[in-house]
Amino acid sequence: MNALKKAVFGILNVISIALIVIAVVALFIVVTTESGEAPNFFGYSMFRVISGSMEPELPVGSMIVVKRVEPEEVKVGDIITFFSTDPTLRGGVNTHRVVDIDNSGIDILFMTKGDANQFMDEYGAVGSNLIGVVIYDSKLIGTAVRLASNPLIFFPLFVIPLGLILISNVVSTVKTAKKLAEEEEEKAIAEIIANREKNKNSENKG
Repeated sequence: MNALKKAVFGILNVISIALIVIAVVALFIVVTTESGEAPNFFGYSMFRVISGSMEPELPVGSMIVVKRVEPEEVKVGDIITFFSTDPTLRGGVNTHRVVDIDNSGIDILFMTKGDANQFMDEYGAVGSNLIGVVIYDSKLIGTAVRLASNPLIFFPLFVIPLGLILISNVVSTVKTAKKLAEEEEEKAIAEIIANREKNKNSENKG
């Protein structure tokens, strides 16, 4: 039972450390991201799909991974994420498929369309507003992130277990420190007794 308990706490410790690292990295990325830029980690960004314009390719609630690329690298058929110039989106992030590319101007212009939309986007995506190309999507990860962002789920599933693990670690550390102190004290007492016995024997011989 002790071995099983240690294994469970070991796994929970690894999970807690991983969650803390992820949280710290995410906070660092957000804090260091300049205003008007999309947070990215080594050239990759993550977004949640909140509309059905790209279904069934990108279902609502999916998490997508976007790779930063130069506008010249984008090809017709790619799904790109960009800051939209559509007034109704107010500069928000949009993800649609490239259906045509216009290189005739100073800046590259991507004509885009949602797979589920009947018409092309009225406002194209300019190269300077490009965030990157979608390289991965996951409905499962998107669902997990959505659930984790819910306080009613986050606290009982993450915060409370992490708190219990930290308390358990503190108690274990205190017990270990106390045990080491007792062992050191016993060792010191044993040395004192041994020295006294040695001195007595020396006196008796004298």
